[in-house]
Amino acid sequence: MNPLVLTIDNEQYKVTSLTELNTLLQNTKNKAHIEYSITGHGETSIIVLMNSRFAMATYFRFSGDSGLTTHNPNGNEDVAYFTLANGQEDEYPNSLLVDKPQGYEILAHYFLTGENYDRIKWIEE
Repeated sequence: MNPLVLTIDNEQYKVTSLTELNTLLQNTKNKAHIEYSITGHGETSIIVLMNSRFAMATYFRFSGDSGLTTHNPNGNEDVAYFTLANGQEDEYPNSLLVDKPQGYEILAHYFLTGENYDRIKWIEE
């Protein structure tokens, strides 16, 4: 497998195995806010924001794509806060959030396949 690039809060890592990916994710799982992205499967990429409880992901199919964003049909318009790698604070409605463990599943699935995780709903931006 050609190495994929995992970016964790602006730090880049070349990753060639699921074991390497899981080790890097494990080393950062206790951070209150974190931004992950993975590139290297052609033009596709994924960004996953996490806070202490939730994750929100956007899957890009090609360069310039507005992306597909996680969708929680049981969510409401309450908001959760996330801090991006550049320090910017963003808020997202619960209707776009999934549980944090699903955020890790999204990353692993994308790493292995280059596709968006099909066990959750996605909406087009």
